[in-house]
Amino acid sequence: MRSIFREKSMEFFDILKVDREDWHCFWERFCRINKDYMKEYLVENKITEEKALKILDSLSRPFLDSLRQENEQIREIKRNTVSGISKMGNELKLSDSDFTLYLISALGVNDTTIVKNTKDGGYLVLIDIVSLKKNDNINRLPEIAIDSAKTVRNILDRESKEEN
Repeated sequence: MRSIFREKSMEFFDILKVDREDWHCFWERFCRINKDYMKEYLVENKITEEKALKILDSLSRPFLDSLRQENEQIREIKRNTVSGISKMGNELKLSDSDFTLYLISALGVNDTTIVKNTKDGGYLVLIDIVSLKKNDNINRLPEIAIDSAKTVRNILDRESKEEN
C-alpha cells in the first residue's frame, strides 16, 4: 500500500534564511515551486496575492523559527499520524490511490484545506502546520489527518454514487 502522507512542511522554513525584506520574493518563488498544491490552497482559501503578502508580513521570525524547531522535533507525532492512517487502510480505501495528505507550511489560515487535484482528479488534503501551531493543534495532527482522510473518503464515495 502506498503512503498517502507526504511531508512537505520543511521547505517553507527556508524563508528564515533570507532577510525579512525579501520574504515577498521568497513567497512568490515558494508558490511557483510548489504550484502543484499552493495554487489550489490559495484559491480554496480565497487568498489574493495582496492578502497573502499581508498575512506573510504578520508572521514573525521568532514564531517561524520556534515552529521550525518544533517541527523538527515532532517525528513521533508524524509517525503516529502515518500509523493511524495505515491502520484505517481498508476503511479509507487507501488502495484506490485517489487522495493524498500533505503536511505543509503555509500562511496559517486553516488547519486543513481540501482541494481537487487538477493533475489526476483525486483530492489533496493540505494540513498547514503554521495553522496547527497558531491554534495549538500540533499534538492533534494524527486526529486531524484521520478526520480529514475520512472527510475526503466520504466526498469520493458520494461522487462515485452520483456517477452511477
